[in-house]
Amino acid sequence: MGTVGLMREEERKEMTGLSRVQWWRLEREGVVPRRVSLGKNSVGWLRHEIEAWIQAVSYTHLTMPTSGLGEISVVAGSL
Repeated sequence: MGTVGLMREEERKEMTGLSRVQWWRLEREGVVPRRVSLGKNSVGWLRHEIEAWIQAVSYTHLTMPTSGLGEISVVAGSL
């Protein structure tokens, strides 16, 4: 069985370019992957879910009009 890759807030922010508050709002709307609890006071995200979301947003951005994407942006070259 493979190892599950986790990322913490700083890395998630660096990869997506979205602030903690922006991500939280999108998370509540069901637009982005949800955080997972790592303990009493810590959370993280599954790396493969974040990477898949970035690819999906990038693909949508390249193939669809940008008017439906709102203010979502992905840091270029962050994969």
